[in-house]
Amino acid sequence: RLDIQSDFAVSFVERNHERPFFFYLSYYAPHVPLTWVDRYNNASFYPGLPEKRRIALSMIKAMDDGVGTLLAKLSEHGIDDKTILWFIGDNGAPLGFHEAGNIGATDASVAWDGSLNTPWLGEKGMLAEGGIRVPWLMRWTNTIPPQVYDEPVISLDVAATANALAGLSDDPTLDGVNLLPHLTGVDTNAPHEQLFFRFWNQSAVREGKWKYIKPSASTPAMLFDLESDDHEEENLIGLYPAVAADLDAKVEAWKATLFRPGNLGSVMNGQEVPWYRRHFGIDLAYEFDANGNAEGWTPTGVVNPRVDGGSWLGEPSSGATISQSDFLVYGASVDRVLVKAFLPVAGTLELQWAHRNDETFDVARSVSLPVAGSTDPQWLIFPMEEESEWNEEIVTQVRFVFSSSSGQDVAIDWIRASDGDFDHDGFDDVFEGGSDADGNGLANFEDEDADGDSLSDFDEGSGDPDNDGVGNFLDADSDNDGQGDRIETLLGTSPVSADENMAIDIGITNQLPRITAAPGVPNLIYRLVRSENLVSNVWTEIETTEPTVEGDVVFTDATNGLAQAFYQVELTEVIPPLKAADSFPAGGSPGEYDIGSVAGQSPTVLTGFTGVWGSGDAEILSAGLSFGSLQASGGSISVTDSSNGANLNNTRLFDASYANGTFYLGFLIRVNRTGGAFQASLRVQSSGSDIARIGMHNGVIGLANAAGSISGSTIPNDASTHLLVAKLELDPSGTDSISLFVDPVPGDPEPASPLSVMTGEFTFTGFRLFNNPGSATETILEVDEIRLGTEWNAAAPVL
Repeated sequence: RLDIQSDFAVSFVERNHERPFFFYLSYYAPHVPLTWVDRYNNASFYPGLPEKRRIALSMIKAMDDGVGTLLAKLSEHGIDDKTILWFIGDNGAPLGFHEAGNIGATDASVAWDGSLNTPWLGEKGMLAEGGIRVPWLMRWTNTIPPQVYDEPVISLDVAATANALAGLSDDPTLDGVNLLPHLTGVDTNAPHEQLFFRFWNQSAVREGKWKYIKPSASTPAMLFDLESDDHEEENLIGLYPAVAADLDAKVEAWKATLFRPGNLGSVMNGQEVPWYRRHFGIDLAYEFDANGNAEGWTPTGVVNPRVDGGSWLGEPSSGATISQSDFLVYGASVDRVLVKAFLPVAGTLELQWAHRNDETFDVARSVSLPVAGSTDPQWLIFPMEEESEWNEEIVTQVRFVFSSSSGQDVAIDWIRASDGDFDHDGFDDVFEGGSDADGNGLANFEDEDADGDSLSDFDEGSGDPDNDGVGNFLDADSDNDGQGDRIETLLGTSPVSADENMAIDIGITNQLPRITAAPGVPNLIYRLVRSENLVSNVWTEIETTEPTVEGDVVFTDATNGLAQAFYQVELTEVIPPLKAADSFPAGGSPGEYDIGSVAGQSPTVLTGFTGVWGSGDAEILSAGLSFGSLQASGGSISVTDSSNGANLNNTRLFDASYANGTFYLGFLIRVNRTGGAFQASLRVQSSGSDIARIGMHNGVIGLANAAGSISGSTIPNDASTHLLVAKLELDPSGTDSISLFVDPVPGDPEPASPLSVMTGEFTFTGFRLFNNPGSATETILEVDEIRLGTEWNAAAPVL
């Protein structure tokens, strides 16, 4: 076939060389179906390679022969300098890693056409360089000088260039640019400020050296510096969040202009998931969020294995295992395997694996870690980068082996993959460690602010100016001067120098002590306290003030009749008032939602919410909810689940993290369900983890903890609309509580007695809609009029 195509091209030139012509030659090679080119089908042609690779190379060689013959014909007729020739590939090689059986890039693969993308990661269908970086050759003898042109171009530029050379006016419908001025040196600027891409659920943008890839709206994005890493091996998104945010805004704005705006969907499809797992380790996470769904993990030697309350649970015997055979990952893309678990008996947890060249488990392919017997969470970091049978292979199966019989349940909260820096803050997972320095429920390696001082680990670095053996990124008071790093940053003093701090001056005015603190800055609360002596260490508050402008803060102690007194000024950060509302009116006007997916929308006019609704499954309905005399003002938000076990959810965060104070969360809710157990609720969150479920649980309305255990009283769910108000009382030095009020009378004061109360220790950072039908046939969750505030009246009435 290939020789026939080449012969036809030469014949065309022979017939048309005396007049202008356009000829488009689309070779079949390299592409399936693969067919040997007879003259190269012999034992000496690339021996030792897979058969498909040898056939593909024979086809590529025949294509090369044909191009050479075509160029010779142009030269024969003396029209080289009159003919512009482009040679461009259409996409990267299809390696077939989406196919079942882990057979990508082998003779057994249906999709593989014998081509390879080495050294670039990715394949046909991906927006990684291995999927979109293609050969591009361009020749116009005596016009375009020989060169390697380093600026990025795109195949769309061909039409724009040809249009200009034909003497036609610029065509605004063409997305490309005329490359000739750039290739001839007339224009030394880059042809494009950005190059944009979209395919299926993926999108990407290239700007200068930066390449930003979003595998889907709900999948972690990646940022690469193609000048230093054109193979896309180091994701820099945690180190350059501002660059990522800028590129994200640009690619989203571009997608909004397309004939079909946005992405085709919010999650990767069945081909995209194994592609991005295989090449980048993305979406290789087992969260066990859906009750009853073990996500493919198979236990042996485990009593009562199950998934409940966000964890895999079971009572293992000695040598018991849980195995995953649907794995498929290129080991080199996963430097660490991370596990969060509750293991009550000391022993070891061993990770074993099999790969495509040996599909059996073997102790020679294993990493074992000691575990402490504890009911507290343990974060385990399995280092894999030095394991040659991991990082040089395509890993197809993994399993965990329990060394000890527990006699009680163990719990695995999640299993995740890491490229060595899970939170991308510039520190290796092992260096950060598996402890929880700030007690927020996140291990240091997954927490971008491990010490909880509101400064990123990347910005703080690992220095240790106070020589206490704790790096700045884990030390909330890096210089040990008694003032936290976050407060010093707001104050304008150095958090790493004990010599820089707030200055305190004590004088006398009108025979009264005058205490001056400098500098005084807004967003800080200054509290003057006094003690009679330093032995008792008893301090009495004298005065508190909150500056609105910069300047000295002056206190006068009018009550001091003591012979001696000691003063100190305490600083705390002003927490922004929490007031927010989402009433979901539908119509597309400012402040209103559009009908359809809630993901990415955020038209609320009150402050308090951060960014937009996260990706997920919720949709805006045209009809709102009504409660008694309070009539619907517009649309509502709905999550319908008929998948019998899967979790559907969307998340909304606040402008700040709240750990101190009283807050109210109110909303209307209606749940229609058909048969069986189910969950449908608005879940209060702390740093990405659920801390409370407010809504419906297996036929009742109530308050439950993160594991689903009901607290206090409940009322039956009758599928009608209810007004729920949760009161959160947060005390950083004591026990926190959440109280639930059901159907309070709008306009009345806060009732004396809630329906139920739960206690714990947490911060308040956001909430998420959650719907899991369990064994129900279908569950429809509707929520409307979400209100947040620091007073009852801000949340209880429907505005």
